[in-house]
Amino acid sequence: MYAGVPITEKYWEIPYRSLVPVGLDNLLVAGRCAGFDFVAQSAARVQHSCRAMGEAAGLAAKLCHEEQVGFPALDGARVRELMRKRGGSL
Repeated sequence: MYAGVPITEKYWEIPYRSLVPVGLDNLLVAGRCAGFDFVAQSAARVQHSCRAMGEAAGLAAKLCHEEQVGFPALDGARVRELMRKRGGSL
């Protein structure tokens, strides 16, 4: 349900790993520079998705700082769980 309306269309999630550049432990990317193919990028670069990627990147930075691990070592499910707890829109 979204705003009281049932969701009948298919949707895709943006995986945390698409925010983590290969070979870099201390950088996250969001928006157009995230790892998508051409078709996926056309859907992911809209404002709502970019905002959610930015929120996910910030929360991932917080978790990695607290646990002293690099971004590739972080489980993306933990970021999603924290976003849900905070009322974030996935």
